Amino acid sequence: MNKKGLSFAEVALFTFIFLNIMTLVHELGHFITLRLFGCDAAMPVVWFYFGATPFECDSAQLSPLQWWIVAYAGALSAGIVSYLLWTRMGKDSIWRLAAIVGFLYGVLPNLVWQIQGTDAYFAVSMGFPPAWATFVMIAAMAFVSYLIYKEVAELE
Repeated sequence: MNKKGLSFAEVALFTFIFLNIMTLVHELGHFITLRLFGCDAAMPVVWFYFGATPFECDSAQLSPLQWWIVAYAGALSAGIVSYLLWTRMGKDSIWRLAAIVGFLYGVLPNLVWQIQGTDAYFAVSMGFPPAWATFVMIAAMAFVSYLIYKEVAELE
């Protein structure tokens, strides 16, 4: 590290590792809730920022509310870890950057219910009202925007 901070290569390596860790945290959220609800879930698989949690569970085995919790558990777990990094690390820490990246990658994209394959899409396909899914998405975006605004305002 030089006097100006981390080099681009160091930040790039950190980001690569951190995004894979956040993907694992996200998938562990699904894994844990599936197991808590009695489904047979295998350990999550993570490969270059993408993850999956293989599971076997009859759709009738869980209530719609339980399916919604399973769907949103990934984004929630990534959001909690990102928020803890944000609030617990020093203002000049790379972990503050990691928290923003965690929100932008591990949380927000999964809350867009109109895109097939996202967690919110799955929740809506299991009966979660689209209006509620839209509210969750906008609330999360507003929260992250507020954190970024605070970060930028502190620089002035």
